[in-house]
Amino acid sequence: MNEFREWVSFSPTFRYWDMLLQALEIMLINIRAERNGLWSVHLHSIFSMLPYFFVANKNNYSRWSPVYLLDMLNLPTEAEGLFSMGFFSVRQKVGSMSLHGVWSDMATEKTVIKDSKGDGGIVGLTRKKALLIRWNLTRHVLSQITSAMRARVCLVQVNDQCHDEAKPAAMKRDEKHVQDLIVYITENMTNPFDVDNHPRQLINISTGLHASHDIEDSLLKSFETGRTKMKIFVESSLSTDKAGSFYRSIQRSGLKTFEDMNPKVQLKCKSWQVVKGHLNPELVFRRALSLTKCRDDVSVETVLSYPICPIPIALLHDDGTMRKTNKSDLAHELDNLVESVPNIPPFDHSATVLIRDGMSLVQSFDVERMSTFGDLAKSYIMQVQSCFRFTEKVVDVFDRYDTEHSIKSADHHRQSATTTTQKFIISLKAELFQTGKNQATKTSKL
Repeated sequence: MNEFREWVSFSPTFRYWDMLLQALEIMLINIRAERNGLWSVHLHSIFSMLPYFFVANKNNYSRWSPVYLLDMLNLPTEAEGLFSMGFFSVRQKVGSMSLHGVWSDMATEKTVIKDSKGDGGIVGLTRKKALLIRWNLTRHVLSQITSAMRARVCLVQVNDQCHDEAKPAAMKRDEKHVQDLIVYITENMTNPFDVDNHPRQLINISTGLHASHDIEDSLLKSFETGRTKMKIFVESSLSTDKAGSFYRSIQRSGLKTFEDMNPKVQLKCKSWQVVKGHLNPELVFRRALSLTKCRDDVSVETVLSYPICPIPIALLHDDGTMRKTNKSDLAHELDNLVESVPNIPPFDHSATVLIRDGMSLVQSFDVERMSTFGDLAKSYIMQVQSCFRFTEKVVDVFDRYDTEHSIKSADHHRQSATTTTQKFIISLKAELFQTGKNQATKTSKL
């Protein structure tokens, strides 16, 4: 640890990494206090988090966490004694000192809510308001009955009473994640512990971006800034001679990060449309020049033969969102590659495949004359059958939204960002809904 402290003095990058480790240590201490039932450790960890709440502009946590600490420090003697014995956290496993404590809200989620809203609970039973009110009054009793029945028929194992993170599968998964993270940092990023190769400026270990002086100063002094903001708030709003209102607005910390080095700017197009984007080709140019110095097979001429921009502008916008073009543009490009002929020459129908745009075909139907999805399906089948007179196989290609790597996922996410999620149960007798009206609904295309 003494060697680490020496590295902090001459490597801003390692100093920033050390600040991250200290924040993570506070989080781990808080988790251990919950698991072990260590009351004083819990209060100390909450107090250590306060500067981070203020510097990160988490106003609700900044305002109410000091109040929580003051209340807990002034508990009645009986309650304070029980909490000091570890009874402030909930344990399902026998043994007050077992490492399976959880907070009361998490314990409620895992027991009462899980049993009452899971299989055998209220879900699918009724939606009547009067019955729901009656059920709410007795759901804790029903939860106990459900839990007892599950245990009686051996649907619940003894290990289910353990903390989820203490199970062997979870511990094995966490260890794998740690090892994967170590490998990824050492192979794809700047090693934060290799201080001999660190520059004098603070850098982003992921991108290699050098922080400006004001960004570096803001990040390295972020904890002191948060502590100052916390002290001002407590002395002005929670002290006995408070000069300010507890509910007044909390001033933002003004923290600057690497993202502020390349802020989005607003540009007005000729159509008066306001476009936001990143305009920082200098970063890419600096990286390209660095690449020519560390690789023999890359020259300056090779680098300058490509667009100097953060991302391929032919595929993506400046802010990273995918570009979307009209399908007709692709059709025009294909037309330029094909020679026009007055008549289709004779061909073998058995060796012919007809490929069509399925969605374009569906949209061409006269839906005004159709009332149900059955009518639409019947028209579609009749249209497909008519194509087999001159081809052996017909392939209709539709947009896919149920695959992980669909190119439509980004566009669909953008469409559904401003709309509510709705589900439609489609059957032959179901009435047709308006496609244009429901096109932005995320689940209407599943």
